This record gives sequence, structure tokens and C-alpha cells, in this order.
Amino acid sequence: MAAPAPEVAIFHAPALAPRATPAVKAALAAEARRDRIAWIDASTAAAAPADTIGRIRRGGTAYAELRFEAAIADLDAAATEVAASGAAGLAPADLSDLFLFRGLARTQLGDARAWDDLVASAAIDPSRVLDPQVFPPRAVESFARAVTAAQAAGKAALAITAPTSCAITIDGALAADGKAEVMRGQHFATARCPGHLPWGSRVTVDGDKAIAPSLVVDAPPTDAELAIQLRTAGATEGIAIRIAGAPAVLTLRRLTADGRVVEQAAIALDQPRAIDDAVAAFAALAHPAAPPRQARWWRSPWLWGAAGAAVATAVLLPFALGGGSGSGAVTLRPTGLPPW
Repeated sequence: MAAPAPEVAIFHAPALAPRATPAVKAALAAEARRDRIAWIDASTAAAAPADTIGRIRRGGTAYAELRFEAAIADLDAAATEVAASGAAGLAPADLSDLFLFRGLARTQLGDARAWDDLVASAAIDPSRVLDPQVFPPRAVESFARAVTAAQAAGKAALAITAPTSCAITIDGALAADGKAEVMRGQHFATARCPGHLPWGSRVTVDGDKAIAPSLVVDAPPTDAELAIQLRTAGATEGIAIRIAGAPAVLTLRRLTADGRVVEQAAIALDQPRAIDDAVAAFAALAHPAAPPRQARWWRSPWLWGAAGAAVATAVLLPFALGGGSGSGAVTLRPTGLPPW
């Protein structure tokens, strides 16, 4: 009689997952396949990393090669990604390049929006001066005027008010206290907070401004939701795997389709043998020990011992009573029973 074995493993890691997450996930998924346990990844779907930096560099190359329309196409796509992410993953120089090269390419095509791009680039990095050995004189002169216009607009304080555990960037630079003094104009901010989805936004600064990000909790499935998934999969038991906390802790729980936790284990992912320990814990939950079997009267060794003795007596008794003479036939008549 084997104990019920888990049939499904449900994994969850936050969108802002610890560095060890991919290796741990791969090791546990491989162990599940070996045990023929279905693997479900219930992690919050993190946005696929955009190739924003690649687009900006391709746009700059296209501008240098006088392919202005191709440059604008790449830089437009990069600008859309930056507005959605708050320039996540970009350095201040990358962000300045985005608007600089788009502004210069638009200038070559006579697009009236070129000036706004140049001012936006200057507002992000007002100390920048274009190298006349790299850029044509017209570009150097146009950007210098944009820097003057950005400085004339003046500065303002921008504050991103979020929990102290959050990492805040403004225009791609880390803001330790969530605050920065910036030129008035267009800027970009991000907040990465433990237990929450990443936040990013484009911000127009026309005076001192404080912004409170709308943080969305990145919560793992509840026990009730896990139980529903198990029942939907037709499973009796499953293993719920969760990565959470800082420092990160991996929790594995074997639970039933009605949401009852049978057994659990926890591993700190900052330990040297964390992956090996995680695999061992998963294997232990995947192969539960057989439950103790209830004693049955017909399986009792004492009963069968007594029965064996009775059979032996019944076989040997006729020989003992026969004394070795006569036919050896003996009739035994139990007493206390009605006559047949």
C-alpha cells in the first residue's frame, strides 16, 4: 500500500525574482519530469526584456550612415518602450542618445518635432557637449541651443515616494532617497519593490513634483487557488513551490486537493548547497512514506500460529490414539453439541 504521491508541481516566483531563481527552477522542473509529475509555472508573467538599448544603438548607427528614416524607425520603437518601462535598464547616456539621435535625424528630414527631441535630450543630460569631430557642425550648434533652452527653463525637485525597500531610478540613475533635482521637461522613473510588480512611467516636470507609484502586489496563488488547480488537473495531491522574501527562501509544500498541507520544507537560497537541498526536499515530498497499515484480525501472526498448531494436532492425534495397532480409525465426538 503506497501513500498517495503528488501528481502536479505548481511553481511561483515573483517578477523581481532573485538571481538564483532560474537555476533552482530548472533543477526542480527536471526532477519533476523524472518523477513524471506535471509542472505548472504560476509565476507572474514578467514582461519580456525589450531590446531598447539595441534599438538606440542601431538608430545611432543608422544616423551616422545617413539612413535617417531607418534611424527614426528604431528610435521611435525605443521611445515607446522607454515610456512604458520608465527607462528601466537604461543608463542616463543611453536615454540622452535616444532623443539626441532622433532629433538629429528628424532635423535632416525637416520634421518639426526635432527641436522637442533635442531639448528632451538636453534636459536629461544638460552637461553634455557634442564632439565636433563626431557630429557635423549643424548638429553641434542645434544641440548647444537646446541645452541653453533647457537650462533657461530651470530646475525642479522630483520625488518618487515609495517604501524604503524600493530601488528608485530617475532618468536611468539610481536615486537613493527617491529624489532628484532635474531640468524642467520630460523625465522617466522606475520603482522596483520587493513583493510588487515593477513600476515605470514617463513624467512631465513643470515644477516641484512628488509621485506615489501605484504598486501592484505580486502575490503567489493562495491555498484555495492551488487546490482548484489540483482538482482541475484531476490530481489528489500536489507540491506547491514558492520563492519569496529577501533574502530569498524557497518553500515546498505537499498539499491535497482540498487545500490541506501534509508536509513542507524550506531552504534559504543564499546557502552554498541551496539547489542540491531543494532537489532533495522535492524528492522527499514526491516519494512520501507509506502510511502505517491497520492491523486486521485475519492477518495476526498469533492467530495463524494458533491455527497451525491446531492443524498439526488434528493430523497427529489419530496416530497417538491408535497406539500403532488396529485399523488406526478413530472417531472424535465433540461434546456439548446437539445430536446430528
